[in-house]
Amino acid sequence: LLYELCTEDATPEEVAPTFANLLEGTSVVDFVQGTVIGVDADQNRIFVSKTGGTNKGTPMGYDALVLATGASVNLEKFSDEAECALPFYTIENCYELKRRFRFLESRQTGGKNCNIVVVGGGYSGVELALNTKERLQNSNVTLVHRGEQVLEYATEYNRMTGINRLKEAGVKILTETSVEKVIPQITSEHPYKSAVVLSSDGTSSQIETDLLLWTAGAQSSNDGIGILNSVLPRDKKGRLVTGDEMIVRGFPNVFALGDVSRVSSTMYPATAQVAIQQAPVVAWNLYSQLQSPEGKQELLTFSYANLGEMMTLGSEDATITSLGGLVQLSGSPASVLRRLIYAVRMPTISQAFVAGLESTGTRLNKRKGSSLKKNLWR
Repeated sequence: LLYELCTEDATPEEVAPTFANLLEGTSVVDFVQGTVIGVDADQNRIFVSKTGGTNKGTPMGYDALVLATGASVNLEKFSDEAECALPFYTIENCYELKRRFRFLESRQTGGKNCNIVVVGGGYSGVELALNTKERLQNSNVTLVHRGEQVLEYATEYNRMTGINRLKEAGVKILTETSVEKVIPQITSEHPYKSAVVLSSDGTSSQIETDLLLWTAGAQSSNDGIGILNSVLPRDKKGRLVTGDEMIVRGFPNVFALGDVSRVSSTMYPATAQVAIQQAPVVAWNLYSQLQSPEGKQELLTFSYANLGEMMTLGSEDATITSLGGLVQLSGSPASVLRRLIYAVRMPTISQAFVAGLESTGTRLNKRKGSSLKKNLWR
């Protein structure tokens, strides 16, 4: 729901509840906010810096370790120009995009249309392009994707719905096109301006942009930093290699799940749905290890069940496919259902209740505002 938070269609409590709220009322969880500097898996300890610096950190011992740090966006190819390209994966990215939206809106008041380039035609790129176009209606939005078609891994229904919405919104789609270079054109009056050099079928072209949004290249970087500052086995992309029990190979008391991991026997999509389904498997196996004698542990193996997929296509628009295509829904009803599903999947009952109320309240307030604007123009 980062898109809704960015366009003020959702509240922080609905999108990213704090650990303090999530853990409220519990007495068995100690929350430590800090940065993991490294993992000493041989001695069963991690090193944590509470200042966020690069010092050696404070050692913390463990009986079992669960690693779920997610993936990070990879902009190494454009390291010198990374300040121009804004990733969209974290709540910090969301708040930064809100600031840039406000800046561009102030420029639009002078009658200037802005050019926006979104790199990556997967789920995130399409959702971001449509929500950005809705927020900045007079903007020119270009979606750049190096594959043959956008949403190539989506269901047929969601892909065609998404493509139709892009065309209806006037988003320019460039497929089989790669970003070769980003040229900063930053000035005191425009801190985000750049030029993007594109390559397609051996031909180069250049687009000047007021805002460059990056949704391509999200992966665990194999840089030896943080949890990768360890002897834990990882693949070429820096993902920790696990067995079907989500146990890191060679380290029976270390678990990994989500985008930071790769099950050696099967390739799973890098989605929240996979990570959510892996979580109870890790929880049970960890519990079994700690409670049962060695050799008598009943460990579960992870098996992914594709429950379908959901996409936001705007503040009042979405598309949903579920149950192997038996359920196909788009438009406003899909948007409402999508928000309710997110609320139900909150970690606690109280958070689900709050998310449901926040979602309903936001929609009602928005509709009241729309009705008021219509009445004022009559």
